Amino acid sequence: MHKKLLRVAALLVLAVIAHVATRGGSERAEAPRRERATTAPRLGPCEVTHVTDGDTLNVRCGGRKERVRMLQIDTPEREEPLYQEAGDALEALIAGRSVELERGTEERDAHGRVLAYVFAGGENLNLAMIRDGWSPYFDRYGAGAYPREFRDAERAAREAGMGIWAAAR
Repeated sequence: MHKKLLRVAALLVLAVIAHVATRGGSERAEAPRRERATTAPRLGPCEVTHVTDGDTLNVRCGGRKERVRMLQIDTPEREEPLYQEAGDALEALIAGRSVELERGTEERDAHGRVLAYVFAGGENLNLAMIRDGWSPYFDRYGAGAYPREFRDAERAAREAGMGIWAAAR
């Protein structure tokens, strides 16, 4: 069973690499920017100091350090398949870019982490993680500010068999 999971994980990594290679780098730069669905001000620019996993990161904003739990996504946990790949995907999205945080209706989770949408260069990275197949749309903290975009992104990632959805094909 363990060997089979390793083979599946290796195939998924290869599929992601092939997908990224065929997209070139231009798709991200040319992705349409969505109008903000909220009037919440964004905090930033913030420096990313550490990516913990696919949905948690540490930032420094104006000298203040914060641990951020990204809203509306739920990537694989440490003991689950594709944990490392999801974290690597988030790191690749951030890759030396400063970020801005847009808070949701709840400010912090039970662990004291800031609950936020994370933006880099105007791109919603929470949405990008769903679009790239690393998370389902996760409405634990409510429907959120971008429910239509998140649902559409999940549907497209599932249909394309990307990331976590590849094993389901």
